[in-house]
Amino acid sequence: MAAAEGVAIDRGEVSSILAGMLKPVPKVFISATSDDLSQARREAVSVLNIKGCLPLEQGHFAPQPDLLVEMLRKKIQQADAVVHIA
Repeated sequence: MAAAEGVAIDRGEVSSILAGMLKPVPKVFISATSDDLSQARREAVSVLNIKGCLPLEQGHFAPQPDLLVEMLRKKIQQADAVVHIA
């Protein structure tokens, strides 16, 4: 055990806490048309943020020289999951 400012710290406990903090954040691609489903998309982003996920949605993509289909394919490949809102 180490002491920091008079508090006993168990190194195993610290390692466990740090490991929990360094868990990968799941990336979730959100598929929905922009105009008619914008409210549903915003709600999905909000829920995913609350759950500790990183939402990937078209509103946050920087302009790219790739064709739209290729850009979307790349974003989906980077994601751990896909949510399709129809």
